[in-house]
Amino acid sequence: MSPGVPGPVVPPPVATLARHGNRVVDVAFSPDGRTAAGAGADDKVILGYVARRVPLATLTRSTAVVHRPGSTGSPQRAQGVGDSKTGIFALTFSPDGQTLASTGDDGITVLWETDPAPRAPR
Repeated sequence: MSPGVPGPVVPPPVATLARHGNRVVDVAFSPDGRTAAGAGADDKVILGYVARRVPLATLTRSTAVVHRPGSTGSPQRAQGVGDSKTGIFALTFSPDGQTLASTGDDGITVLWETDPAPRAPR
């Protein structure tokens, strides 16, 4: 830096919604901006209310409900999905905010239904 030139302004964090057991590799906001989701190398997705700055839920892939391609039955509890502990490295919400997709190094994409979760008031 040159003398007399101020350094960059670093704003303080406004909240910590929850802590992962390992590094956070992706963060996504729901389309309405009310919910934040963090993906971690600890194989968890942590959801939090943005306005209230509090955790909402911790999702683990071993408790996910999945619908297998080609299946004509109803979605089933995932078996073995979370056993690899490879971490979740990408997240995205659907445009309507009712589904959150996550994927990891094991090549499995899990769809989380987010609509049943209660919404925090703005």
